Amino acid sequence: MKGQATFREFKSALCNENKIISSILSNHFKKYIVGPVIDIGSGVGDIANNAFPDTKAYLIDRNEEIVPNLSKNHKWIVGDFLRMGLGQIPFDGTVLLSHVIQYLDSDLEQLKRQINKIRPINIIEVRNDNTGLFWGLITELKKIVPNHNCEVKVDFAPPEMSLVDRKKFTAKLTCRTFHELAYVIVRFIMDATVSARIIARASNVLDDALERPELDIPESVWVHSRMREL
Repeated sequence: MKGQATFREFKSALCNENKIISSILSNHFKKYIVGPVIDIGSGVGDIANNAFPDTKAYLIDRNEEIVPNLSKNHKWIVGDFLRMGLGQIPFDGTVLLSHVIQYLDSDLEQLKRQINKIRPINIIEVRNDNTGLFWGLITELKKIVPNHNCEVKVDFAPPEMSLVDRKKFTAKLTCRTFHELAYVIVRFIMDATVSARIIARASNVLDDALERPELDIPESVWVHSRMREL
């Protein structure tokens, strides 16, 4: 739909989650950033650039848009992680997956195989907690949004890796109108096909439930590791 927010605008201007994630990684979870890092589904690349610019990293995404201000220590790779050969990436470090599992869990076994091939020391995953008002609204929107692909918990870490850390946080999505909020939620958070009719109905649901076109999103950063103490 023309005139709507882009993915880059959603991540960089409308929602503050990437700024919070970058801060958590650089200030609280720095010890888990063992290079080289493979940032799977790196999106606009801002988390890597802000959280670990001095660490060697491979930023993998299907988006061919060039990442601005890419660190000299980072290499941008266009491709589908599930289908790509990984022999060209020398690796014994950390895998980062920030809000990308919903795009990879269509073939969970292949995801597990790819993870096993690179045998990371640490896996850092960021995902929505799917609780509170946020999840209540998503549940309502599911009734009117077909073919949605919401982010859910998926067990993909190798069994020899343990959960060693977790940090909760709340991101805020702030839009100019309920129509824009509906579009961002349906298109990007629910990963669904949009139409004028669906967005109009979703906008009405949000307008009835919220005072302003903004929404708190409960999220967590999870760390799995082969080392029980880091």
